[in-house]
Parts: sequence; structure tokens; C-alpha cells
Amino acid sequence: MLLKLAEKGDAKSAFDLSILLTSGLVSVASIDEQRVLSLRWLRASARGGWLPAMQRLSDIYKWGWMELKPDPDLSDCFHKASISKEAQIAVYGCLDVKNEKGSSAPNTPSVDKQ
Repeated sequence: MLLKLAEKGDAKSAFDLSILLTSGLVSVASIDEQRVLSLRWLRASARGGWLPAMQRLSDIYKWGWMELKPDPDLSDCFHKASISKEAQIAVYGCLDVKNEKGSSAPNTPSVDKQ
């Protein structure tokens, strides 16, 4: 149910799915794949305007969590987006900055259906 809601663009469901993946309560083939999926859903949640997702991304890039290198610029960008009156629009600027820096993981959630 949560996955279906997240796939339909529900930002809170995408955030919740990301947290479940991060905590290991939902598991996939490998820990690396789990981390990548968690980040994808977290970014989808932020794009959907969910402020806790923006705040979590700010912390992830500030402290270098989830095996990512610390990135003060991205941390600051997501922090500013989370306090902006136009947060949903502002977060797209953060994701554009991320893509320009050569992200290895796409920021669009996708779930392989086999």
C-alpha cells in the first residue's frame, strides 16, 4: 500500500518508504540497493514538498550520512528550501545542483518490477 501511494506521488508515503528502507524494516537485494532506493524516495518526497524530507536531506549532506560525502552547498540548499515559503519549487534547484555535480544515483524514484 505504501509503495503504491509513493508511486502515485504521495510525498509523505515516499518519505515513510525511505525511512523504512533506511532502517532495514523493508529489505531489498543488497544494502547498497537499499541505500540507493531510500535516497531516491527521499528525493521524491522532497520534490513533493514534504518538509521533513528536505530537512533530512540537509542533514544527510551536512554530515555525510548514507555513505555520501559531506556537501555543505547541498546541505544549505535543502535547508533553505525547507524554510522557504515556496519550498516545493526551491527543492528543484537543489536537485538541479546535485545533478550538475555528477550524482551517481538518479533523483527519480524507480522500482524495478520483475
